[in-house]
Amino acid sequence: MQFEEIFLEKADLQKFMMFSVLTAFDADSLTITELSAKIGISYQQTYNIFQELIEDVAAITGDSRATVKKSLMGPLPLRVTIDQYRFLLMEDAIAYQFVDYLVQGSRPSVDRFCNERYSAVRPCCERPPRFANCWPGTRSRCR
Repeated sequence: MQFEEIFLEKADLQKFMMFSVLTAFDADSLTITELSAKIGISYQQTYNIFQELIEDVAAITGDSRATVKKSLMGPLPLRVTIDQYRFLLMEDAIAYQFVDYLVQGSRPSVDRFCNERYSAVRPCCERPPRFANCWPGTRSRCR
């Protein structure tokens, strides 16, 4: 199992997979249809994910959407590495933030984590469910 599969939500994982495909292959020869076949999702999903990917890369680089699109699908060099993009997605992932908090916190608690970052314990425990039982008694509060 990849590190990304553990911590990223499905939508972010799909964006990361698309970014990986675009950086690994000769992107200027890929169409959305070919990209959807490589990733294994529908044309419409691929198009939507591609638009989100453009937004992410534009936010990282400060480039316009048009420039980013040319970089992803054309001859312009891409100014974001796969590691930079992975790091951006990981930083925003609730599961990664939770594990990071567990490792770095002096006296970690689910309630404190949720109070600092989110409004309720339930979303913290549900995303992803594999972290719901980190502390005794937490599961009963998550339902």
